[in-house]
Amino acid sequence: MSIVERVSDKSVPVVVVLEEFAHEAVLRCDALLCPEETGFSIVCVNLRGVISQGETEAEAIENIQDAFRETVRYYRDANEQIPWGDVEIERTPGSRMKYLAVRI
Repeated sequence: MSIVERVSDKSVPVVVVLEEFAHEAVLRCDALLCPEETGFSIVCVNLRGVISQGETEAEAIENIQDAFRETVRYYRDANEQIPWGDVEIERTPGSRMKYLAVRI
């Protein structure tokens, strides 16, 4: 299987595109995971408006991947430009960055 790798710049975070599956891509979701009193909140910092939560860290990560995927699909299906960009958010104590590969 042939893989085309593309170095991503900040405006288009493409990690890998599979040539044989040109309709699919793997995009990087940069997310800030924050512990809360009753679980975790998680915010995508490279695509505005993508926010989620979960009772466990694993559930929060799964939920942000789903929200990221659906947001990208929405823009793609509407033939609109995806508004990539840095989202400023205050880091709370115990928060950690997660760099997630999401198949679209």
